[in-house]
Amino acid sequence: MRRLRYLGNEKFIIETVADPIPGPNEVVVSMRVAALCGSDLHIKEQHDVEFAHHPNHVARTPSHEPAGIVSAVGTGVQNVKVGDRVAVYHKVGCMTCESCRAGNLVMCGHGGALSSEYDGAAADLLLVPKENCLPLPDDLGFEDGAIMMCAGGTAYSGLLKARVTSGESVAVFGCGPVGLATIILARAMGAHVFAVDISEARLEMAKRVGANQVFDSSKDVKEDDVYDLIHGFTIPASKTVRKLREMTGGNGVDCVVECSSSAQARINGVDALAQYGRMVLLGISNQFRDHFDFQKSLEPDKLIFKELQVFGSNVFPLHLYDRMVHFMINNRVSFSPMITHRFPLEQGPEAFRTAALATSGKVVITWELHNR
Repeated sequence: MRRLRYLGNEKFIIETVADPIPGPNEVVVSMRVAALCGSDLHIKEQHDVEFAHHPNHVARTPSHEPAGIVSAVGTGVQNVKVGDRVAVYHKVGCMTCESCRAGNLVMCGHGGALSSEYDGAAADLLLVPKENCLPLPDDLGFEDGAIMMCAGGTAYSGLLKARVTSGESVAVFGCGPVGLATIILARAMGAHVFAVDISEARLEMAKRVGANQVFDSSKDVKEDDVYDLIHGFTIPASKTVRKLREMTGGNGVDCVVECSSSAQARINGVDALAQYGRMVLLGISNQFRDHFDFQKSLEPDKLIFKELQVFGSNVFPLHLYDRMVHFMINNRVSFSPMITHRFPLEQGPEAFRTAALATSGKVVITWELHNR
């Protein structure tokens, strides 16, 4: 089989290796779509750090958003069979701890993830534990299945935590792939969606996937007396916050989903919220490896005075998968509109370079180009 391999210093190669053979409770999936995520770029950066300290470091095959068709199964596998369409959950757990038994593999203290501790999906074939193979109905395409495994599932889980309902207002800060997925899902939930970003190209994508209004915060400035915090005590905030509050009758938005990891976006999100509003934090950057400054950006006094609820949300737990599938099918939701570039595996290096551009939406490696 062929696979993409990172050698460090922005160099990728396509190499040919032996096909994987499934052991007990293992499954081999013939790939159809391997989507690239912002975390894949973070992992690549971390590999560069490892290469600098350990020249013999070997990077795992990238991509942790896979979907494909089961091509082989090992002994003890009963949940899938050869020929089944599957999406592949990218967190690998020990399957014995309390978190794994609850379907929260992401919280397993002994596990890992595809493209990080285990080889990922940018290869013709992918070897995974049977528990990671999730049935993909014919009503959903392989692109949807792949994106659901991280960006889409992360957005869906976050919106459920925030209890978004029809008729509410939702402001999405950061219109990269997770933000775009959030916009698509929030609109399907019946919300009125505002999108905020510093990139004109990404705001255009946000409009294309369904945002009701977009706000360019690239030239944001601080303004005095933007809103009343409590009992006539008015406070300054950004021009973007003033616009969002004006668009909601001066009250502020019901929910903020922060997808950029920007400290200023988190501040703006808190200020943009109405009293009793809810905020979900989805965005992370690779800087978290060096320092943690999240609390500084959330301004606890404002959380107290406005009685806000703030949720951290990681990768979706396994038990939400079927619920997400039904939601997407019943509401005719697809993530394909957020895809801006499709590449065959042999152009994997170009796919990574494209995914790093602020002008790109979702980038996927696909084995289905010949069917288009």
